[in-house]
Amino acid sequence: ARGAINQLRDRCGMPDAPSNFASKEEALDFVRNERRIELAGEGHRFDDIRRYGSTYCAKVMNGPTLDPSGKTLVNKQWSDRLLLMPIPQGAIDVNPLLKDDQNPGY
Repeated sequence: ARGAINQLRDRCGMPDAPSNFASKEEALDFVRNERRIELAGEGHRFDDIRRYGSTYCAKVMNGPTLDPSGKTLVNKQWSDRLLLMPIPQGAIDVNPLLKDDQNPGY
């Protein structure tokens, strides 16, 4: 995995990825950050955050988002209901077996 990350980093003149990490969690955070940088603006971030699970979501999706002057743009508050999207009403209408299966919180 390090070789693949270094190929991406070499392409844009960034230094090689560290060869050692203090923990598995530190390595995972590094890879997640690399993915965030590489795919910036491509619409993957929200799905990635949800895929990483509730604990990670609570860490990165809580608190204010500030503009460069320090003004709060939005105050995010994570809820586990956001891990799942609602089942579209059209799908529920077409399939009666889904009638009582809407995802929690919707």
